[in-house]
Amino acid sequence: KVTFVEASLAKQAGARSTARFDVHVAYERKIDLGAERRRLEKELEPIEREITSAEKQLGNDEFLSKAPAQVVEARRKRSQELQILRERIQKQLNELG
Repeated sequence: KVTFVEASLAKQAGARSTARFDVHVAYERKIDLGAERRRLEKELEPIEREITSAEKQLGNDEFLSKAPAQVVEARRKRSQELQILRERIQKQLNELG
């Protein structure tokens, strides 16, 4: 069922936004907020560790001088992807309250 509303749904849990519209998905069952928060925090831990590792490598002049250019570039891209993932998870955690 699709319902159109006048007010923004962006602040509600389960809402997703694009440049053109907000979507709020209403679930039949209530979400266990504590369990969802724990799941997201658990998902965030390895991302944080990998970001820290990447920052150390990319901040190490010896690594940068010895590693092939494609390895350094791949590490930079992966680090950027991880930053985006971290931001998305943190946004989800903030939405949960």
